[in-house]
Amino acid sequence: MLEEEAADAGRPAWAPTPEITQRRKVLLELINTVLDLSKIEAGRMDLYLEDVRRAALCDDIAAVVQPLAARNGNRLVTTCAPEVAEMRADLTQGAPDPFQSPGQCL
Repeated sequence: MLEEEAADAGRPAWAPTPEITQRRKVLLELINTVLDLSKIEAGRMDLYLEDVRRAALCDDIAAVVQPLAARNGNRLVTTCAPEVAEMRADLTQGAPDPFQSPGQCL
């Protein structure tokens, strides 16, 4: 939108910095998450629950996050308590959040 406004006004196009682009993506993810929660509360979103092995899910997330941690000189340590072997979850809705959030923290 800013580029279109600049072009209409005859000014040079505005180019966002990488920091602005990253923050825009984070904000968009946050807004989409809030909207999804609103849909769930209103009963307008279908959830596709399935049994998930929690240890396997933790391992998958750790495999994605470990390179991010190493790149920043951090060490990732995960511990999965054996009390809960399985859980029911909608991986189509929940998968992006665990992968996104740790990466933002590293």
